[in-house]
Amino acid sequence: MRVIKYVDKNTIENIKSNVKNKEEQINILIKLLEWCNHEHLLIFNKKHKTRKELKRLKVLEERQKVLADMAMELTDELKVKR
Repeated sequence: MRVIKYVDKNTIENIKSNVKNKEEQINILIKLLEWCNHEHLLIFNKKHKTRKELKRLKVLEERQKVLADMAMELTDELKVKR
């Protein structure tokens, strides 16, 4: 799997359009969410944060929300189909 350094709406749309299997989409979204959490913790645990790092924290938090929402929507769709 290719490493994705940046997560935005286009990344999520690409995953939805290129990966047909819903379970695989969920797995990719979970991996991206884990990456965002890891990046967030690296910055969050520093004692002294720069303004740039504080902005990065906000961006990562927004992305975490979007990824979690997308994963929840896909799991709900899978539950309905079964």
